[in-house]
Amino acid sequence: MHLGEAEIVLKVAQEFGKGLPIVVTMSAFATVKIDGQYCTSDRVPFGDACKKLFEAGATIVGLNCGFGPETIVIALEQIRRVYKGPLAAVPVPFRTTEKEPSFAVLTDPMNGASLFPTNLEVVSCSRTDISNFAEKCKDLNIQLVGLCCGNEACLTRTLAEGLGRVPPASRFTADMTKHCVLGTDDALDEKYKQNVRGIIEKVNC
Repeated sequence: MHLGEAEIVLKVAQEFGKGLPIVVTMSAFATVKIDGQYCTSDRVPFGDACKKLFEAGATIVGLNCGFGPETIVIALEQIRRVYKGPLAAVPVPFRTTEKEPSFAVLTDPMNGASLFPTNLEVVSCSRTDISNFAEKCKDLNIQLVGLCCGNEACLTRTLAEGLGRVPPASRFTADMTKHCVLGTDDALDEKYKQNVRGIIEKVNC
């Protein structure tokens, strides 16, 4: 996203927003990197851009879309060196990397084909990925956290739980103590568990 565009959006929101809080997030759909710093499309480091927008009156500033959890965390760490105020982080739930920092440039690990926009499932984040992202957000003191394009209900739930919340959907969170093979609950049939484990071991030989 262009910083100049974000500044225009902020001015319009201030004029017509009737005093409501203003959240300005910038997308890294097309990534720009200068001297190791992730930047806006007009070549302003995201940390400096966030600082300017906050000083201009935004309530919360930050990043959304483009980056997946791994690469947005790198950008957030860079932002935090410059800007200490309220910060938002809303990545896409896909496994972006420093080599492929935006989901727009992700490639299939099997054949190198471009995945955007209709074949991104093969690099979807796991629930563990999202849980780890939540921990990073707590470490970086991120005030507004979410997930963007490609999100699923189970990932929103995992993110909320990772941030210490217990949403109503937590009743659907897997209780692995009751898993028929891996569980530890006393009600499980131990002989059945041993038989299944034996079959698995034979298959994996």
